[in-house]
Amino acid sequence: ENDMADASAWSTKENLVLASAVEKYGEDNWLQVSRALKAHGNSKRPNSFYSNKRTAAHFKELLVAGEDAKNGKRPKPGGSSSGLSRKKEISKTVDRLRQERIKDLRSNIVGRERQIRELKLDILKVKLGLVDDIIMQQRSAVSEEGKRKRVDSGTVGPPTKKPRRDSQNKVPERAGATVRRSTSGSVGGGGVATG
Repeated sequence: ENDMADASAWSTKENLVLASAVEKYGEDNWLQVSRALKAHGNSKRPNSFYSNKRTAAHFKELLVAGEDAKNGKRPKPGGSSSGLSRKKEISKTVDRLRQERIKDLRSNIVGRERQIRELKLDILKVKLGLVDDIIMQQRSAVSEEGKRKRVDSGTVGPPTKKPRRDSQNKVPERAGATVRRSTSGSVGGGGVATG
C-alpha cells in the first residue's frame, strides 16, 4: 500500500474507494460517500479528513486529473452536460484508479518477494556457517563496548550480584520456647524446650 509522503495526499486506494463510492451512491449523496471512505480508507486519518465537503472537492479534482491525462488539457468548468456521459466519466475514473491500484499492489508483491528471497538467503548462510565469523566479531565488539562502559563509569570487572535472602525458610523464634512447624506449613508455639 502506498505510504503518503504528505499527510494530506490521497493514496491510490483512497481515490479508488472515493470514486467507487461515488459510482455506487451518486454525486448527490456525499454523506454515504464519506462514510464509505471512513470505513475503507486510511484508518490513521482523522474522521474530519473525509468530510462531505472535502470528499466532494477531491472527487472533482480526480475527474479533472483524469480528463487532463486523457486529453492533455483541462475540461471546461461545469463538467459534462449529459448525465449519461457523467456516469461514463465516473466509470472510466474508477477503471483507471483500479488499474493504478493493481499496479501498486503488484509492485508491493515484487518488493515483498525480494525481501523473502533475501531472508531465505540469510537463513541458508546461517545454516552453512558462513556468518559465524561475523557473529563472533559482533559479539566481541559488544563485549568490548560493555567493558569500556564499566571502566568509564568506574566499575572495573564483571558486575557483582547481591546475595539473595530466602525469607520463606526463616522461622520466628521466641526465647525459651520451641517452635514447631505443622505439616500444613503453619507455625505454632510449643512448650518450653527441655533438653
